[in-house]
Amino acid sequence: MNLDFTVDALTHSIVLVETAECFETTISLLETQDLKMLMKKDGWKFNWRKEYKENDGGLYKLCVVGSVDIQGCVSLQNKADSIYVRLLENAPFNIGHNQLYKGVAGNLMAFACLRSLNEGFDGVVSFDSKSNLVKHYNQTLGAVLLGGQRMAIFENEAAMLINRYFKNK
Repeated sequence: MNLDFTVDALTHSIVLVETAECFETTISLLETQDLKMLMKKDGWKFNWRKEYKENDGGLYKLCVVGSVDIQGCVSLQNKADSIYVRLLENAPFNIGHNQLYKGVAGNLMAFACLRSLNEGFDGVVSFDSKSNLVKHYNQTLGAVLLGGQRMAIFENEAAMLINRYFKNK
């Protein structure tokens, strides 16, 4: 699946658009009971229930500390030389002109880089991009086009993302 999320801002966590207040977040494994909050009828683009079955143990949710509301999700998979981002999606209410929080996608990609670092891949993350977003991912995340639609975030850019979102890790 080619990713088509937009990095609206690189923040230090996520930022409430209305007030510009920064909120701390937690990223944890997506659990079966979370799937009822990720329905297409509620505006989610992807079938997270199907992804949960296909990538058991590799799905994560981003929440504001103290809240159960899911701000975004990411599906990660170990490859031979990197962490591969299968899917990444902002919650429907974090997209567009009336978005609640900005910085969600950057936070989730930084988490993918952190997981890559912890798994011994030096922070390297790979993913397949929609062709119209290749330039966007290069400019916002420092991702490099490897060929076809495959992109990668390498060590230096990964370290910058990790340090921005996870300074204390």
